[in-house]
Amino acid sequence: MLFFPSRKGGASQPGNPNHSYELDDLVADAIAVTSGGGSHALGNYVSLGDIDQACSGLILEVGGVGTATMRCQWSLRKNGSTVFMPDLHINPGTNSWNRINLPLALATNDTVEVALRCQAASQAMRAAMVPIRANSLAAPGFAAATGLSVSTGGTYPHAQPVGNGDGTSGHAWTELIASTAADYGAIMTSACNDSVPATAQRSVLCLATGAAGSEVEFYRTILNVITSSPYLASAVPPVIRKSIPAGSRLSARIIAPTPNADTFRVGLWGFA
Repeated sequence: MLFFPSRKGGASQPGNPNHSYELDDLVADAIAVTSGGGSHALGNYVSLGDIDQACSGLILEVGGVGTATMRCQWSLRKNGSTVFMPDLHINPGTNSWNRINLPLALATNDTVEVALRCQAASQAMRAAMVPIRANSLAAPGFAAATGLSVSTGGTYPHAQPVGNGDGTSGHAWTELIASTAADYGAIMTSACNDSVPATAQRSVLCLATGAAGSEVEFYRTILNVITSSPYLASAVPPVIRKSIPAGSRLSARIIAPTPNADTFRVGLWGFA
């Protein structure tokens, strides 16, 4: 049984604010975006629209890649110069359409652009956005995101491999970042495979803070591992509402029902 002390129900209460959405930037067939002319090269920024009314976040919609194994990174910038979401990793597959809720504030009349980086040159994809209008009850959103464990070159978008451990204790913790440079009010994670997985299974990705040997787990999520591309199905990054103080060490490990030699790459972004 649910109990609401106000006797007005749960809708539009301070903990459940009513939102409105800016709809004119979401157009049929979305916006064409092409990656750079070389492997892992960032393409030109393309306009997704402008902000009619201040917003506390936006929903980024992306998809349409032509190669199932393609790993992609999306960057958002505002007003032609300020990158406020760098190199967000998605392994979308050829048939998926991804919707990513980003708690990033934008001001009235801000312009929003997107650029794409892929493993191969000149990959064509589609993108769109739905801004979430700010109101007095909603969280105000963050100014920008920062890549904490992100690589923009090489074969994989994340620098550090994380091993696949047993179903009880998992693999040893793998350091993703030794010390965060700032305070972050939320983080986002995204994972991809190192190679074709040996086993289709639902593994657990765990995140922790703390010194080596004294890690304290604070979040876990399922990795839906399959043996055909994209190997991590529906691996859309979640926003983790967890405060991370400056100077924090962040680590990851994977717990698998069937342990094997598979490894994965785990990226992190912090919101401040």
